Amino acid sequence: MGSRVEIILVPDLRSSAINAVRLLHGGSGLDALLLDFPETLEDQVNKLAEYRISYEELIRTIREKRILPEPLESWTYTAEPILRALPRLRLMSQN
Repeated sequence: MGSRVEIILVPDLRSSAINAVRLLHGGSGLDALLLDFPETLEDQVNKLAEYRISYEELIRTIREKRILPEPLESWTYTAEPILRALPRLRLMSQN
């Protein structure tokens, strides 16, 4: 059987991110999830998805190391629903 790719594009709105999370939770498992986040966050976001750090630790690290090229508060307002869902989505994909 061939691979299946689904693309979910959402506007840069918090409500759209929440709807995307709902859609992903209703899916049949993920092999991969690509996020439109700055590359400088890749290591930290992977740690979050793997339960190696909490959401709060992620935000603290971003703030302390200044690894986000835009204002933190405006970025997290939109990204928070997806970031908080990442560990659960990862667990769902492993089952």
